[in-house]
Amino acid sequence: MQSNAKLIAVNEMSKSAGLITWWKLGGSVSLQTLQEKWDGDQSVLPRAVSEQAAMQRAARKLFEDHAKGRFIEKLPKTQGFAVVRTEHAEPVVGEAPPDPTYVTEMKVWLDDDDELQCRINTSSYGQPSEVRKQIWDAYNKALDQLDAADISTWLIRQAEANQSVRLREGGGIYFVPEDRVERWHKVSALIEASCYGASVYEVPAVRSEKAVEAILAALVAEATQELERIGKELSEQPLGKRGIMTRQSACSGILKKLTHYETLLGAKLTDVRGSVTALEGRLVEALMVVE
Repeated sequence: MQSNAKLIAVNEMSKSAGLITWWKLGGSVSLQTLQEKWDGDQSVLPRAVSEQAAMQRAARKLFEDHAKGRFIEKLPKTQGFAVVRTEHAEPVVGEAPPDPTYVTEMKVWLDDDDELQCRINTSSYGQPSEVRKQIWDAYNKALDQLDAADISTWLIRQAEANQSVRLREGGGIYFVPEDRVERWHKVSALIEASCYGASVYEVPAVRSEKAVEAILAALVAEATQELERIGKELSEQPLGKRGIMTRQSACSGILKKLTHYETLLGAKLTDVRGSVTALEGRLVEALMVVE
């Protein structure tokens, strides 16, 4: 495998620094399936999708066959959506094309009692009672379904929770330290057992001088990118007390991760630690201003 971080794949008999992991996903899985197959703390599992996301997914699933000349639009201040048709008038020779007009064919939303409400202005989709039932069934199913993007987001969060390091700037490939490998095995086993066609790849990485150098370089790059982001936010926009404290927590998380790898690999990351300390000082000053 090629990567910017030149970790060396080895067999399990060699001294390992941890493992390299990435994944391939497809399809969806129910949250109930994950709950049934997970023998650990249930709070670790992904959360159910929001009502708004479930409604949007139900809309796409049911009405994508009618998508030509139509689009799904979120209804403001609700969890619902509208199906809107675009109409184009015949152009007149020698004149500029007329602006399109938009016709709302359907509005769907949940009322204050979580009852599904539909307002249908066309017969294109069948009988209103049947359409309402189809939407309700699709919505309830979507509430329990996690798609590939949901699972990938959860895997990234689990990688981060296990002190993993991105081996490339955009993510997608991670180094999991040796003391977190067993936890990661549980996560990857759950996904492969629950999600049809999913693969979570794991390649052991030897603990060599070059491997340690590559891991630390990736760690410093990751920390530096996060510090630059926080520093830019602090400079470009006024932050309230909660925003400042959230970024202070992020700095603490960076220091915790640096300490973890310094202990694990016997290294000192003095320069990046200094950058964290300097940013923490700026955050303290900003907090004093708003309090």
